[in-house]
Amino acid sequence: MDRERYVVCALPHAVRDDAPFHISLFVTPRLEPSEDGEPLSKAELFDDWGAAVVAARIELHDQSGPIDVEPLLDPVDPGLWPQLFGPTTPVAGRTVPGWDNRHWRSFDTRNVDMLAKGLHQSSMYADPTSPPAPSQHPLSKAMLVLARRFSRGDDSTGQGGTYDESLATEFFDEVVENTPIERWPTGPIELDLDGEPEDLLVQVAIQLHRVRRFYERPESVQPHRERPDPDATRPPLPSPEPEFHERVAMAGDHPELLRRLGLVVDLRGDVERLREARFLTGRIIVDAAPKAGDDTRVRVRATRDGAFVTVPSGDDWRDGALVLGDTDRFVVLDTDTDGGAIKTERFLWTMPRLVAVEANGDPADTASPALRSSGFTVARVGQAVTAKQRLARQEKFTTGLSTGDLDDLHTEDVTRGMRVEVFDDTTGRWATLHARRTDVAVAGHGTVLDDLLEEGFVQGTAASETPGVDDSPVHVHEAMFGWEGWSLSVPRPGRRIRKATPEEVAATGRDDVVEDTPATPITGESPPHPITITNEIEPGTLPRLRYGRSYAFRAWGVDLAGNSRPHLVDPAPVTPAEAVANVLGAVAGPGDGVGNGVGGGLGGVPDTRGREAGGAWAGAFRRVTHTAIEERAITPDPEVPATVPPDELLDLLGPRLRQR
Repeated sequence: MDRERYVVCALPHAVRDDAPFHISLFVTPRLEPSEDGEPLSKAELFDDWGAAVVAARIELHDQSGPIDVEPLLDPVDPGLWPQLFGPTTPVAGRTVPGWDNRHWRSFDTRNVDMLAKGLHQSSMYADPTSPPAPSQHPLSKAMLVLARRFSRGDDSTGQGGTYDESLATEFFDEVVENTPIERWPTGPIELDLDGEPEDLLVQVAIQLHRVRRFYERPESVQPHRERPDPDATRPPLPSPEPEFHERVAMAGDHPELLRRLGLVVDLRGDVERLREARFLTGRIIVDAAPKAGDDTRVRVRATRDGAFVTVPSGDDWRDGALVLGDTDRFVVLDTDTDGGAIKTERFLWTMPRLVAVEANGDPADTASPALRSSGFTVARVGQAVTAKQRLARQEKFTTGLSTGDLDDLHTEDVTRGMRVEVFDDTTGRWATLHARRTDVAVAGHGTVLDDLLEEGFVQGTAASETPGVDDSPVHVHEAMFGWEGWSLSVPRPGRRIRKATPEEVAATGRDDVVEDTPATPITGESPPHPITITNEIEPGTLPRLRYGRSYAFRAWGVDLAGNSRPHLVDPAPVTPAEAVANVLGAVAGPGDGVGNGVGGGLGGVPDTRGREAGGAWAGAFRRVTHTAIEERAITPDPEVPATVPPDELLDLLGPRLRQR
């Protein structure tokens, strides 16, 4: 093994005397093998880390020097490490992905959500009772003008030639694909409401084209075939190969497992001293390699309620929670934004063809695509730019470990994920979406965790690339988490449906098979994961998701050790003093701020500045729709002269009318 080191982060938790622990030390192994695949047995320290950490010397420092601490080593199981990380476990070098020079793709979920809804409302206003005819749709006239810009052929007819959508695709590819992600606006878009409708549609098309390219990727296009290949098969996904660092990362999903392995060590200390700390540095000194640990400084602060939290470098986090109440940064989506945007993009570019179908006398309408809703999604505006900056920060941190020039670590550097809680205005209580019962068994070691009540977490947005394509663009979605009425940390109950094999089709006559989801088999001496994990929901913890109710969200940060800020999920409400209540009432105004679907991370009244983020699009659609309806205003029929009855009819009816 060329190099064998580890990084220790001191993570704050609480400064209350009755807290089970005050600090957690998190260990990150950094092994550099002589060649990829070198067995772990070649390591001197991490071939048996569990035994090493039990005998290690543990220190904690702040700006004033050493702090006396009591390590809580009872959870460490030295016999578990060799079972999970056996001597034959391959070790590969780990590097930060070099994605800085790649093209990054994303799209503004807030904008495209408003566009899909605006189009749907325009169609309804155009004709509330039946699907509008193509020529009567409020956007059809502007789309025809725009379509003429993307036409081929002779223009002698005055119709602009033949509409060719591929020209539009080339044009918007040039705009979208050649614009760096940093140059895309993250705030409300300024629109010229007095401009031409077709110019407005260009802005609409740019926003929707970003969604199209996020899913319909040019680098994934295959050669065209006139007929499908009947012998074509989809190659199976490669089986994951065992690797030491990847297995360590997998264990991070279960904080209790980290403590059993000695990768997390909890400490108790002098709470009065900890309250004065401005940063913390933890050290785990092993006699066999006393200089193998790399120190870090984590910025910390104590709160008035006894929590001990990291200090953020940006504005997304505050005292251990996401600032979801800042609606300029976070937005709640109540429809399938991606599907709605893709359908809206296809609908608009199909509209010129529908107008031609109507002109040909064939039946056609421009009923807007239906919007689907299955729950809520909370998105972070400009998440791709944030992810790119965090990646650059990670590269700088890796370089600093080699040079010894490390910046202080902040909340964003030591956050693994988040735990989401939901407030239901009907029940009037907060509920967690992560409570679960967990069983963990390790091959050759038996059951490690049995019916453990724990809270899982979600890790938010992940960056991805197109598989099998060298230097493909990096894709980052703005969604942080979503809720569809079920847990975010436990799979839904039910059986799986898979395609039947030819033998099963011949035997049963069915092309699908309904079966229980099989457990991952553990085979061979070095399986990818010699762990079997079973999660079940903790009964009575999930809230109901129902139409007609209002919900709010809060999200607590989960650090590398799996800790969140200590708090009660649903504490009994405390009646504020009369003077405080009067001040809050004056600030908050009428209503409780819950119905907008998102609440502040600390339960405060949500900031409503971002509610009008889509106001520009709404105003633009309203103007175009009203203009189209005014042009179709019904004009009264011209007055028709009265017809004088013949004399014979007057002679017959006159006496009778006079008699009556």
